[in-house]
Amino acid sequence: MRRPVRTALAVGALAAGARASVASAAPVEIGPKPGALSGNGHLGAFPATASELCIGDKPVPPAVAPSGPLPRLVARVAPSRVRSGRRSCLRASARTEGGRRIANARLRPGSTRAGLGKRGSRRLCLRFRKAGVRKLTVSASGYRTARVKIRVLRVRR
Repeated sequence: MRRPVRTALAVGALAAGARASVASAAPVEIGPKPGALSGNGHLGAFPATASELCIGDKPVPPAVAPSGPLPRLVARVAPSRVRSGRRSCLRASARTEGGRRIANARLRPGSTRAGLGKRGSRRLCLRFRKAGVRKLTVSASGYRTARVKIRVLRVRR
């Protein structure tokens, strides 16, 4: 049986056949578990299951995603009513249900996209052409997407 090949990798990037060492610990071989190689000594693209990789003699446990629904994202946009045909500046913010600001959330009014920045808020100036209700979508990784409606009023005559 062939031994895993030792290769140099960037910090934090471990793959099959890499050599890893942690602080002052001894180097550890990362590769397929004994008997996982095919007749020609190759794994193919990836092992068939996560249990086929091991660090030294210990198998690598599979990564488990947290279960249950994602936490809600609370989005606010002010003002909630604007006039059509006029440029209006909206103030948008994204927070958790507990009130903590969510950095780098994404705001999408229609086809326009804007990031909410590290403080979780943004001023966005738009011109809506037609009257009606518009839905703005606010999303952030790890949270459920929130939608906010703003009413676009018709032009005053």
